[in-house]
Amino acid sequence: MADPRPTPWRRIPARPAPPARPAAGPLVALSICALAWGGSFVAAKIALFEIDPIGLAALRFFVACLVFVPVIIGYHLRGERLTLAELPSFLVLGLLGVTTYFWLQFAGIRHTTATNVALLITLTPVWTSLLGRFFLGEELGPRRVTGIALAFAGAIVVATRGRFSLAAGREDLIGALYILSNTLAWSVFTTLGRSVLQRRPALFVTAWVGALGTLMMLPALVYVGEFRGGVHLDAKTWAAVIYLGVICSALGYFLWYYALKYVRASLAAGFLYLQPLVTIALSRVLLGETLTAATVAGGAAIIAGVYRISAAPGRARRGKQSA
Repeated sequence: MADPRPTPWRRIPARPAPPARPAAGPLVALSICALAWGGSFVAAKIALFEIDPIGLAALRFFVACLVFVPVIIGYHLRGERLTLAELPSFLVLGLLGVTTYFWLQFAGIRHTTATNVALLITLTPVWTSLLGRFFLGEELGPRRVTGIALAFAGAIVVATRGRFSLAAGREDLIGALYILSNTLAWSVFTTLGRSVLQRRPALFVTAWVGALGTLMMLPALVYVGEFRGGVHLDAKTWAAVIYLGVICSALGYFLWYYALKYVRASLAAGFLYLQPLVTIALSRVLLGETLTAATVAGGAAIIAGVYRISAAPGRARRGKQSA
């Protein structure tokens, strides 16, 4: 699903430790994920020249549901079914992780560059750390605090083009606010979804959340009148939609979960740092975007801050639930 930040979808229960030296297959799978998800922001930018953000989100997941629905049916035939008691929590996750998340992300991409989005979207661990501190009792520690400060400073540089003024690049600022809201929505989704993943397989959750989130986009489509006269898109836009739905949402998640069976989560997460590099290269070639010194400096600060957060040891206060 987001361009996704897939790490939260891992099942929490302990499993045998992956081998010290993973085989080539999982590493190739992770490389494909990084390349595919890095290209998603560029594909979305191309499609948004012709479709509204909510329309693109809906089309992406209509296509992805061609894969998700068979997965749901497969689980159903094996006796693993969604219960009525679970339905409210899955609806909330679908609303946060699909409907809201992708509408905000595509709205942000419409207002700013694909490069800026790829850099700003890496702020997700910042919000996750803050939510963990206030709702799960997790201690931040000096390493995480400095990482959060560094990442937010970098975000300000990217959003304002290094001018530190609200008048600098109004469209970039609007886009940055959408993406910051997008990363916050995913972090809330991650925090709420942890308990669900203790009970259900990750692929089961992903398929159901994707399908339910898609259904909840329908009222918004009716309200904005998207596709009222039918779906009339050129070949380039359809190619972008199919790439987002099949390669990024369906194939990307399958390869990610396959790789997580054989490699440690920390190694898998390291591949996600390749995404901004892929986006920068593709946006330069396909969209003609240029890199500024402020973007490079701000992006470096964001990635350095997020790395400090991710590399910091986690501890939970006594008496409160651990993540």
